[in-house]
Amino acid sequence: MTTTFGTWRQLLHWGPLLALFVITVISTTTINCILMYWPPLLSIGGFMHMSVFMGWNLLTLSNFFLGLYDGPGFVKFGWKPADKNAERYLQYCKVCEGYKAPRSHHCRKCQRCVMKMDHHCPWINTCVGHRNHARFIYFLLFWLGYNNYRHLSLSRSQLKTVLYNKTGIETWICEKAEHFEDEKPFVFPYDLGWRGNAKLVLRWNGRPVGDGIWWPVRDGCNQYTLTAEQKYQKEEKRTRAVKYTIVESYGGALLPVSKGCRVLCGIPYSDEPRIRLETGDEVRVTRWKRHWMYGEQVTQPPMSVPPRGWFPRRCAVELINGDCDFPPPPKVVKKKQN
Repeated sequence: MTTTFGTWRQLLHWGPLLALFVITVISTTTINCILMYWPPLLSIGGFMHMSVFMGWNLLTLSNFFLGLYDGPGFVKFGWKPADKNAERYLQYCKVCEGYKAPRSHHCRKCQRCVMKMDHHCPWINTCVGHRNHARFIYFLLFWLGYNNYRHLSLSRSQLKTVLYNKTGIETWICEKAEHFEDEKPFVFPYDLGWRGNAKLVLRWNGRPVGDGIWWPVRDGCNQYTLTAEQKYQKEEKRTRAVKYTIVESYGGALLPVSKGCRVLCGIPYSDEPRIRLETGDEVRVTRWKRHWMYGEQVTQPPMSVPPRGWFPRRCAVELINGDCDFPPPPKVVKKKQN
């Protein structure tokens, strides 16, 4: 197991550069205002006010840079669990050519499997995950809390992920689990109570507890409770998938003007990719909007990673009857792991 750090080259991206520009402009403007209306050298109050402001800015910038440089922690390429029997509970990543450790997810922008991935943040040009979650939260609290306390609820959602020990991705998995029929409700295995959860992340040195691979779990659960649920949901999604054939090519444009006004007005508001398709391609569709569909291209070599993304609905026709290898999905009842 390795945890690759970031590099200072990550700063050469519009996200970190824009964030630093905004911080610099607001900080410089605030300092000029303080010097005009409450000069630090003319009173003890002015000196203390300037000192607190400069110290707060230092904490903001230090946590910003450390969150960027520390990175979220990445699972080693080709990682496998020590116990070979555990492989049946884990998902396999074709890009990293290894198994996904518990709570890890593959980020298509970082091109790595990220430990306890919460989301990919453009402002630090990397993911927020196991290693840098605390730094990211401290950055939000120091910056937004001082310069715009009314917008402190931009950071409230991140605090909730810590207090419930549940990332944004895991929240989505749990919400979907509630919709499946089962005799026993799904129990999130990593919730140790808000105090125990906070102690795992919010530490003075900014370093989280654990190696990012194995995690403490509550009674009645094990290391694979969540991964087993996630694998089940993916298999269930495949049973609901419908196969389409492409009858009109699509170049993957963000704003496909040639596809008509209805397609333009109904574009999906998501950072998920678009998929380039040619006439005759086949796509396994798992999500639908009125004028767009999301799917995985199936006309690829067996060992390659199939591209996935959104494309206009008018470009595809459903394969039905004998040409469709996906029958209507049956009612699914989960079988719990023993």
